[in-house]
Amino acid sequence: ATGDGGGSQPGAALAPLIRGYEVEGGERLELEKLGVTTREFSGRLLRTRFELRFPADFVPADYGKVMLHLAGGYAAGLASSAQIVVDINGRNAASVPLPYTRGEVFDDQAIPLPLSLWRPGLNSVEISAQLPNASDKVCNTLSPAARQPRFLFLDRTRLEIPALARAVRSPDLAAVKAGAVPFAAPGARPRLVLPPPTATPPMPPPPSRPGSPSPPSASSISNSCPMREARRAAPTSWSRRPGRSPR
Repeated sequence: ATGDGGGSQPGAALAPLIRGYEVEGGERLELEKLGVTTREFSGRLLRTRFELRFPADFVPADYGKVMLHLAGGYAAGLASSAQIVVDINGRNAASVPLPYTRGEVFDDQAIPLPLSLWRPGLNSVEISAQLPNASDKVCNTLSPAARQPRFLFLDRTRLEIPALARAVRSPDLAAVKAGAVPFAAPGARPRLVLPPPTATPPMPPPPSRPGSPSPPSASSISNSCPMREARRAAPTSWSRRPGRSPR
């Protein structure tokens, strides 16, 4: 079989999404742009998955939340355990119950997703609708109740991404370090001039308070040795032993 090597038009439109839809922060994004389509589901578990690519210098922390505004509805007769679960990178981010047994249609079901669960680069988001009802206990796939739609997911479901904190190094010297620029480039090289170290001046003596005695000088301390003064004042006979004449 022969055909266009470029593929179908829908496939060509979704090809850039393989690496994730790039976001910069402070934007509103409908899931239709991510390849998510409107679905009417009659089973027990519905899963919708898409990828977002955050900036490489994004800082994940609890300073904001990504708001998921869900549009769709669910049928009557679901069990009390029916719920919508949102996982980000394999971690649970939110769980919203579907409480009304009569069913509900919503156009703006706000679900907050903390920024601390996101990471720089590729992020995987999975929205799961757990839809058990009473007919599941019989497990008869041919019964009319098993064929009735249980959940409606609309492609106008949107994400609101707040302003993202970015970690920027300025100036970034990684390129200079990796390529040894400008030392590896031909031509004049820069000169690094450092001033010579200066001698540290002596510390001045502390100022004396009025009325306090001045500290003794070095000469007075060396000349006022008590042992030396005692030897000078001692009589000469002390240096001789009794009964012996000096030689």
